[in-house]
Amino acid sequence: MHPKSSLLFFLMIGALLTNAMANHAPAPAAVNCVPREREALLAFKRGITGDPAGRLASWKEDDHDCCRWRGVRL
Repeated sequence: MHPKSSLLFFLMIGALLTNAMANHAPAPAAVNCVPREREALLAFKRGITGDPAGRLASWKEDDHDCCRWRGVRL
């Protein structure tokens, strides 16, 4: 393999690995959820009489970062 081809190959692999690691980085430890909004979401969940698909299963009282709950975005 030509030296320039080898360098390009390793640069491309490095870029792919960096991108893959960035996409799978753990979420920041800081809580992004606004407490008032979290309480409103929990009140909404309490008003739901049925959730057969389990779409609100991740909305838990003990999880204070509601931005990580399924279906909730910043």
